[in-house]
Amino acid sequence: MKDVVAKWRASLGLRIMSVAFVGVHIPLLVFTGWLLSASHGALDALLMPLLVVLLATLAGTGLTLWMIHRLLAPLREAADELERYCERPLPLPPGGHDEIDQLLRRLRHGLRSMRAGMRKLTHEATRDALTGALNRRGAQQAMSASAALALSQSVPFCVAVLDLDDLKPINDQFGHAAGDAVLLAMVERMRGRLGGQDWIGRWGGDEFVVGLHLPLEAAVALLEALLHELRSGDTPVRLSAGVAQWRPGEDSDALYKRADQLMYRVKFSGGGRLLHAS
Repeated sequence: MKDVVAKWRASLGLRIMSVAFVGVHIPLLVFTGWLLSASHGALDALLMPLLVVLLATLAGTGLTLWMIHRLLAPLREAADELERYCERPLPLPPGGHDEIDQLLRRLRHGLRSMRAGMRKLTHEATRDALTGALNRRGAQQAMSASAALALSQSVPFCVAVLDLDDLKPINDQFGHAAGDAVLLAMVERMRGRLGGQDWIGRWGGDEFVVGLHLPLEAAVALLEALLHELRSGDTPVRLSAGVAQWRPGEDSDALYKRADQLMYRVKFSGGGRLLHAS
């Protein structure tokens, strides 16, 4: 969009000059041609009137261009704001009631709609359609942001990888709708325990990743309580979980791999419990 605005501004002056020339000089040329044809060669008597008309035309052209320049000032201001908006959202100048102001109002409305659409697209691109948790891309972004926060503010951060042990038997016995209900219930129970900066993402299938800005002991206690709650529900669900605490200088991929390896150790040893590592 920024390139479009720049090209439009570059061609605006040329188009205004063309309109002014056609509007002012075409009548002059027609009048001069008619006068010459009617004079039957008596050019000396016409020089002074033609000179006066020419000077008046040039003055009128200059005045016309100046007035157009003034009239288009709000539009130029809007173009400036639109260029800056392409880099970061800024309010456009308020409008009045003439044609240009109506254009500005419509432009503001269009930009607001575009921002709302972009927010919706961004949200949908990072959310799991079934559970409303972050999808894999969203979880990767959140994990990187949480690791950066832990580094910059020296706050604790742990990543947990959770895998449902009993989802396939539930799907086979009760149908996929029942399995989906289990996933939704697990996410909702987890959300009820998350802090303001914490998050949960669906990594794929029945595997979830949770980011907790807590010390390792507190993160383990929170997740142990979740595992116990799920085992004790109307539809008992067992989870295999691995929790790893972020280490200074560690990137998010390495942190996830450590938690994932712990989860698989639990999975292959029978599941239904949690392993952790600092």
